[in-house]
Amino acid sequence: MALNDLEPVLALYDAELRLSDTVDLPGFRIEREPTITRLIGVTADADDNCILYSALDGETVDAAIEREIALYRTLGHAFEWKHYQHDGPSDLACRLRAHRFEEREPETVMLLDLSGPLPAVPSLGRMEIRQVGPDELCDVDVVNLAVWGGRECAPGPALRLELAADPDGVLVLVAYDGGLPVAVGWARFHAGSSFASLWGGSTLGSHRGRGLYRALVALRAEAARRRGYRYVTVDAGAESRPVLERNGFRHLTVTTPFIRHPGRAARRSAQGAD
Repeated sequence: MALNDLEPVLALYDAELRLSDTVDLPGFRIEREPTITRLIGVTADADDNCILYSALDGETVDAAIEREIALYRTLGHAFEWKHYQHDGPSDLACRLRAHRFEEREPETVMLLDLSGPLPAVPSLGRMEIRQVGPDELCDVDVVNLAVWGGRECAPGPALRLELAADPDGVLVLVAYDGGLPVAVGWARFHAGSSFASLWGGSTLGSHRGRGLYRALVALRAEAARRRGYRYVTVDAGAESRPVLERNGFRHLTVTTPFIRHPGRAARRSAQGAD
């Protein structure tokens, strides 16, 4: 499928990654209904709980949002409504704001067609990149803690469960300089799908601008093509999007995280707010 028409690719992305019965994550529960696909995670954090897909209209959207809030509140879980710009209704983002979801920075879903040229792996000098297993994920945590200052973007228990359950389904790469971890990134290879996806991409401030991000992207793209995947996707922030564009990735859609915490409604009620 050529990338001069991305609408069919976007439809394939929805069908294979957001709706498919073959997509699963160890330790998680995916519940599929006609208009909602939800992920219930291994922890109560919003990182592990998510509305993956919704197909709503102006008459059903508010009731559906309220139902999901109530469901996750019963579980005691925070959750993310992963909103895509092509999801209906057209005012879904406004409805989520009205229901007191916290809106985070939007990300651009970038797409690389692996049937074309792959990004080049830049020279890294004395630095090296190698694959790590479950026992070495502490090196991923070290980099993410230094970059993000907390849990944000750390792999957490989900990645450890995935590696333990399906070592071939996840590739975790760590860049080292003098034996110290300085950059990380991992890829998920979605079984029964045309897509692999890239995650992480964190680099210590002291090592930015030295080609590590590009190298991690290129190596994971190569791995995806060797495994027979047609496309690679990345949910890219503003800083990484230009780098990906220069390396052959194209804009597929935009996704925005909307976060809801389980105790919020009770606090508002106690304060007399709606």
